[in-house]
Formats: sequence, C-alpha cells, structure tokens
Amino acid sequence: FKKLRGAVRVGPFDRELTVVAGENEEGKSTIFEAIRTVLFERHRVTGQTAQSFLPYGSKVRPEIQLDFELDGEAYSIRKAFVMSPEAELVTPTGRYVGDEAEKALASLLTLKPLDRGASTSEHEGPWGYFWVGQGASTHLPSPSRDARESIRLALESEIGEVLGGKASTLVLERVNDEHLE
Repeated sequence: FKKLRGAVRVGPFDRELTVVAGENEEGKSTIFEAIRTVLFERHRVTGQTAQSFLPYGSKVRPEIQLDFELDGEAYSIRKAFVMSPEAELVTPTGRYVGDEAEKALASLLTLKPLDRGASTSEHEGPWGYFWVGQGASTHLPSPSRDARESIRLALESEIGEVLGGKASTLVLERVNDEHLE
C-alpha cells in the first residue's frame, strides 16, 4: 500500500490512546491512511483514489488486513484494491466476501452506506473523529447530523446518570454552540 512494501505489522494498540512516532518518511501517515482505507473505502473503488493506493514504482495489487476487537470479539477485514479487487470479513459468526463483506462491516461499525456523491465524513460517522492525522487537528470537518447524534447518545449514556438527562443535553448544547462558533 503506497510506500509500504511487503508485510508491515503494527500494534497492538492501546485501548485509550495510541501515538505513532518515528522519523520523517518512515510511513506513519501511510499506516494511518491504510487503516482508514480498509475500514472506510470500498474494495471496488476506482479512478484516481484507487490508483493512489498502488505501491510506488510497482504494479502489484495493494492489500490491507486489519485484525481488531469489538465488544470482546475478534474480527479480521482484508481488502485488495485495483487489480482483482477483493474483500473478506471474518467474524465470530461467519465469513463474508466481496460486497457482502462491505455490507457486514458497515453494519458492524454502524456506518452509513457510501452512496455516490456522499462525503467520506458522512460515511464514517463518529468514527472519523477518533483519529487525528498529521497536520489535520486545526481543520476537522463539521460532524454530520448522524455523527452528532451518535456522539450525543454516547455522551448521554456515559455522563447522563451523573448529570441527569436534561443536564447532559444542556452540556452538549453548550459544547456544540462553542464548537460551531
């Protein structure tokens, strides 16, 4: 994938915060982009986006595999792009391939379908706000309505008991007001 050649193993990641550090041009941003790509891009993506995944100076098929845990269960997603695109999702309850893998992953991560013309931030929902790429912390996109609602519900479930339902709504409204100004 891009500048990464051969198998590159990264992890395990901390449950709360992971910082990837290293010298310039070692591939930190490429690793970040590979994780986002395997989770949020369709394996059948075409055009300039797909071409940008090709390893520099090579005509091999870009492939990414991500093993992850969700709610204590192990999952594995593998996608290959450009030439003979493939997708495979292995879950505790079964194996999905192709477009079915894409649908099962979107359902698992509660992603909106990536419709033609939809922005990537709409598709990623709240997940896109948990990673901050190099140089991107000062210009994050505004959350979509669905992302804001997901974040509100998560905050309410975490702090709602402490503050009470109405109080947590007021806190969230104030945060939104200050963020949107």
